[in-house]
Amino acid sequence: MSDAWKMFAVPFVCLTIATVAIWASVGWVLQKFNDEAMICFIILLTAVLTVVLWICLIVASSEIEYEVESE
Repeated sequence: MSDAWKMFAVPFVCLTIATVAIWASVGWVLQKFNDEAMICFIILLTAVLTVVLWICLIVASSEIEYEVESE
């Protein structure tokens, strides 16, 4: 159980930091643009990227739990 928790916690913390960094970068980029279409595109792209990263984390964590239980 302890190993599974470590395997889940490390990617979770890294992904949380990555998410904050991505959205901070988006905030900085949005200050440079005044075009509404570009702003919407950047926000949509960042939201999709964030969702994909979190789905990867969920899939990876479920596979890790399965491997630990099967041993």
